[in-house]
Amino acid sequence: MRNKLWDSFESLLAERILVDGLSVRKAVPEICRAFPEDPVGYLILALVSAANVFETGELSTGIKDPARAHELYQAAAMVASDVAFFEVTGQSLPYSGHLMDHWTRSGERFFLFASTADGA
Repeated sequence: MRNKLWDSFESLLAERILVDGLSVRKAVPEICRAFPEDPVGYLILALVSAANVFETGELSTGIKDPARAHELYQAAAMVASDVAFFEVTGQSLPYSGHLMDHWTRSGERFFLFASTADGA
């Protein structure tokens, strides 16, 4: 079952990657900033759903992009591990904005310092 919020996350993710040319690692913090009060589960759903589209070639062009699919799955796994951290440390499950705070406090380098790790 899809809903408007999930679609909004996925649409913005696709726009940042396909139109703006951002890497997945740079797009994820943008999504968190755009939806700070919304459950992070929608971000994970959007990442996995987009990865499936790139993996299967369901883009309007029909072109498969396994490398981009891998980046999206990797980002989903990283976000899911942060959600697991919140759970195992007894914190409430995070909203997207909480991830930005968590990444800043923890010195997270995968998303916040992506500009030094990749080109786009």
